[in-house]
Amino acid sequence: MESDKDIYVVHWGDLTMDTYLYGSSLTLNNYRIVFENKMMPPEVAIKKWHMISDYSKEKNEPLLPFLEPGRTYHIRSYIESVPKNRWFIRINFYDTRDRLVSFFMTNKDKDTFTFPIDCYYYDMQLLRGNADKIVFERIDLYLEEYISTLEEAEEYTVLCLEPQASLIKYPSKDILDKIKHPIILPGREESELFNQVISMNQYKKLTFIGYGPVSRRIAYKLHKQYPRSEVVDYKSKENSYFTERFTDKRYILEKMK
Repeated sequence: MESDKDIYVVHWGDLTMDTYLYGSSLTLNNYRIVFENKMMPPEVAIKKWHMISDYSKEKNEPLLPFLEPGRTYHIRSYIESVPKNRWFIRINFYDTRDRLVSFFMTNKDKDTFTFPIDCYYYDMQLLRGNADKIVFERIDLYLEEYISTLEEAEEYTVLCLEPQASLIKYPSKDILDKIKHPIILPGREESELFNQVISMNQYKKLTFIGYGPVSRRIAYKLHKQYPRSEVVDYKSKENSYFTERFTDKRYILEKMK
């Protein structure tokens, strides 16, 4: 990760590689993996991810980023289960002799862990626990939590972050300097702060900003979903904004009431 605020996204990867398949039902539904196997032992890993792999043997690239010893990382899991919160994520830390140094386990949506000083590499496992069904979307790893407070304003600027493969890069300073009352969406179509603004429904205008192909697509999708909004397409090469305004019929009807 180039910046402490960058987010590394752990996807499922190869559908069957390092996946417990015996007696399992594994389906792909709207970019999410649905796993079902009521008979497998709860302590057995459903899925494994590696920081180091032998491509000549496994024919698969590592899906975990290099982490810095001694630093504390945030982990955010987009995982659902039936019954609720019965899944577990386990991270195993190994030394240069492949000995297990320590491990970290969590079943929280958000948690933190410290990468051990004497750790050479690590792997990650998704454990079934007592879940009958698990729906996996992704796992985010990052160093710094983006913290912002909600200021009362009539207009808000919603910046959609741009994913690059498995990395969601934090916006550069030249982009942030142009934003007033910013709300950051980390590669998704929602955040706690954004949901709070929407639930209050007291804003006069929302401005959605995209600066790459994915973030632009999210910005346009959100604009169509919410009235009193516009899209700003930021072109970093030209170092300027190109604004496309749309006539929102819902906004017109609201004004006519």
